[in-house]
Amino acid sequence: MNSKAKYRNKFWSEGLRTQRLCRVIEDTDLAVRATEDTMPCADLVAHIIGSRNFLLGVLTQDEPTTELFQIEVDKSSAAALRKQLAESWRAVLNAIDQADEQWLEGEIAPFGPDWRMSRLDMAQVMVEHEIHHRGQLSVYV
Repeated sequence: MNSKAKYRNKFWSEGLRTQRLCRVIEDTDLAVRATEDTMPCADLVAHIIGSRNFLLGVLTQDEPTTELFQIEVDKSSAAALRKQLAESWRAVLNAIDQADEQWLEGEIAPFGPDWRMSRLDMAQVMVEHEIHHRGQLSVYV
C-alpha cells in the first residue's frame, strides 16, 4: 500500500470517528463549553470543518494559506453542522483520490518557513489536529 492509500485510510477512519461522535450532539449541546476560555461545541465542530477546508487546500492548491480555516459555517443547528461535517469529509476524500502521489510529496509551508514539509506530512498533521479536537468534543458530549 502506498503513502497516499495509507493516508486515505487514516483520514477515512478518523473522519468517520468524528462523524459518529457528532451524531449524539443535539441543539441544546451547541453552547456547551469546558470553561469560559474554550470554544463552545458549535464552534469546535465549525473549527473542524474549517480545518478540513484548509486540508483541502493542502491537497489541491499550490500555496495553501491558513486563511482557508476561515469559512462560513452554519452553526444554527446540530443537524446543519453534521451535514457540513459530512460534506467536508467527502470533499477531502475526493481530493485525496484525485491527488497525484508526486504532488503529495511536494513541499509547502502554509504556517511559515519553519513548518516546511510535504503535503502528505502536513495532511497528517491535520488528521492529528482533528483527533485532538474530537477529544475535546468527546468531553463535551
